[in-house]
Amino acid sequence: MEMHMDPISLTYSEASRASGLGKSKLKQLVVAGELEAASVGRRTLILADSLRAMIERHRGRGKYPKNIKQSQAAAEPEVGA
Repeated sequence: MEMHMDPISLTYSEASRASGLGKSKLKQLVVAGELEAASVGRRTLILADSLRAMIERHRGRGKYPKNIKQSQAAAEPEVGA
């Protein structure tokens, strides 16, 4: 029986693919202390939990509101008003 285990760390390339962020941006986030990384030999690994937490912290800060349906409903005029 094969056991599946979620990765606990990712290379910059893997973290980039998983998050949609560029490797340069990920490196900036590590330097800024917003993203945790571990250095093992010459390799730097992004901690998967830290990447998930950073994405959650930035949730809703972007161009679009958290709940687009609610904002669309608020913008629509009431029928019969």
